Amino acid sequence: MDTSFDARLKSAVSAGIHHSALAAIVSVLDAASDASTLREAISHHCREVRNASLSWSIRCGQQQRLLSLVFDALDQGSLENEIDALLLDSLLILLFADDHIKAHSADGSSRLWEEHTQLLPTLKVFAQTHVNPRIRESAARIVILFGVVLEPLLHWRLYSIYQADNEKVFSSLCDAAVQCFESRNGRLWPAFGYALTAERLVWLADKRPAFAQYCAVEFGFMHPALEDLPRDLWAVGLSAVDCSMSDLPAQAVRADTDGLVSILQRRLLGLIPTTESKTSETALLERLKTKRDYSHGVLLAAIRQIERVQVRQMLATHDFNRGFPDQRPALFRFLNRPTSMLVESVLKGSESLANELDVRSDWRLPFLLDYAAALLAETEDLRLHEFVLLRGRWRAIRDSGCHNPDEVTLGRTDAGVVRCPAALFSVLPSDRIAKAVVSSAVSSPALKALFRIQNLLPSSNWSGLLQKDLELADNAGQRWLTPIGIEVQIPRTDLNLVLGWKELFRSCGIHCPQRPECHTMFEIACPPGAHWSSSAGILDWVIRSTLAVGTQDLAVHVSLQGDLGTFAAPLAFVQLFLNQSTALKRRSERSASLVMSKGLVCRNHEIVRCHWTSAASVRTEFRVFLYPFYSDGVSEAALQQVCSGIRETQLLASAYLATNAGLRQTAFRFAAAVKQAATAVSDTMANYLDSDVYGATGDFRAHDLIGLLPIVELRERANAELTSEQRQRFVEQLRQIRKTHADEVEMYDSSGYR
Repeated sequence: MDTSFDARLKSAVSAGIHHSALAAIVSVLDAASDASTLREAISHHCREVRNASLSWSIRCGQQQRLLSLVFDALDQGSLENEIDALLLDSLLILLFADDHIKAHSADGSSRLWEEHTQLLPTLKVFAQTHVNPRIRESAARIVILFGVVLEPLLHWRLYSIYQADNEKVFSSLCDAAVQCFESRNGRLWPAFGYALTAERLVWLADKRPAFAQYCAVEFGFMHPALEDLPRDLWAVGLSAVDCSMSDLPAQAVRADTDGLVSILQRRLLGLIPTTESKTSETALLERLKTKRDYSHGVLLAAIRQIERVQVRQMLATHDFNRGFPDQRPALFRFLNRPTSMLVESVLKGSESLANELDVRSDWRLPFLLDYAAALLAETEDLRLHEFVLLRGRWRAIRDSGCHNPDEVTLGRTDAGVVRCPAALFSVLPSDRIAKAVVSSAVSSPALKALFRIQNLLPSSNWSGLLQKDLELADNAGQRWLTPIGIEVQIPRTDLNLVLGWKELFRSCGIHCPQRPECHTMFEIACPPGAHWSSSAGILDWVIRSTLAVGTQDLAVHVSLQGDLGTFAAPLAFVQLFLNQSTALKRRSERSASLVMSKGLVCRNHEIVRCHWTSAASVRTEFRVFLYPFYSDGVSEAALQQVCSGIRETQLLASAYLATNAGLRQTAFRFAAAVKQAATAVSDTMANYLDSDVYGATGDFRAHDLIGLLPIVELRERANAELTSEQRQRFVEQLRQIRKTHADEVEMYDSSGYR
């Protein structure tokens, strides 16, 4: 830039005469014909010169020159240094003047807006990956202005940059925000809220009180009904202030907020309070019960305080570039949100759920704290899990008839499994809470579990069978059948009863894993049994109980101890065609991902040792069984079909693993018959049968990887080639093949061939 021009700028700036600086810029820029002069002027190291240049650009309709300059730099990928980052900042401010741009366009529309919309992909790449942090920051801010839904990573990065302990950065950002506010008729870009804290609002209130008040209301730091800026409350770090706090001593309000922070943090961590902390907590809650509005106000302040701490900790410990979106922390749900949104999500949400669960009026404050703690869970998955526990605990408080909600607590085993014995009152009549005794002669874990659950809640046709007959079948199976176990996955249950049902199953020796990543899915994992009738009996009980809610497919995973190798393919192939669920036929690849994450069949090295058989090192898990559950009643035909499938699968697998040559030959004939039937249909069907049933994506959240599995493509092609009549004939043929060979295996057993 011309030295005389630079000298005039320095002289004007040092004298504090902004208009002189603007005049100097105008005199040079009006006469300048090259883009480099404009570029240097708006990228000047002096903030006053830069702002004056931008003001001149906006007032004189020079956005076209500047934007073209920046567009060229973006297109060429030549943004590399601090000057280029300032260019992006300049573009940011020019975008605030979009109405001005439209006014200067020939046809009244904003062709420039269309141009920089086309640059969004480039800007997003810069915001995510550019080596220069200043360019990443500027690009991210610009993309936010377009209203584009950003990757959470960009919001976290913006927060990290804006919250840096650098008041020069904040001061510069405030200048840009004020220009935005003034040029857009009182509108401000939402990301500016990331830069605000209660302490910074005190500073801003001294510099620009009107702008500070707008920001405080817009980003939830004060209630709109407050007339005066609550500087003293902000000064002690309170980031949410309402009318109930405004006349109270700041330190007293801060002390109450800190008390609620301690209570919420203990709930978040699942800590049992000490005697001292319990006494302090009780005293605080008793005092807050009489001040409803005040207790709500300090709770909102406590929630925002906790989330600010959470955000800082997560920024320091998490790698946000890795993992699936639902595994990443869910931040910025309370920070810098308007008061109305906080009230809606926290206070009104809590009141609605408390009404649903029939929580007593004098227990609403402890419930509200539990509700707030669940909202503060780190991820969406964990939040849903915490709300299930919240619902279960408060339902148990109601149904157990306790006199104090503290009597019903959530305990955790060493493995982290949540237990709540009182939750049994929600699913069992009070006269059945005491577990019935099971004969010590029953040795199979699955049969023991079946007898226990039947004694507690008889509801199954299986209860019509004599226990002696089931014991005889189990004892006979121990002599030669490979141990069998099942898992049942229920997508939708009554969330208020989940905790009670889990407590019931666990008390009967049936494992209920905690899977927050599977959201509302309820899973039971039955222990192994010697005979298929035990597993089928438990499945029958589950289907006839009130556990499942609404029409849905229940997934049944059948596990057999031992490695079935390639023999698993024909077993899985037959069952896939015998599934009759109409929901399955309409199922997308995304919804099928829960199955395909581990493959249609998987080798699982986590096994339960069975004393009656030689120790196996692996179990083969079939994830291909479905029961179509209908809310209007049990489908006896479908239930019979699933139970038959469990029976025939265990018999044929046992034959394959047997040492008896006759049994093994039956298993081989079954596999050959299935192969012949598939080949007769088409080459595609034969290839589908031969494809890898163990193929998997590794994680059920990798929805986009499901379609890459060869077996999925072959399945779709093979099914598309069949008419409905052909499919029905093929299904009947496969059903008969499996039944015939399974019956033959059972005949071998009854004839003494072992």
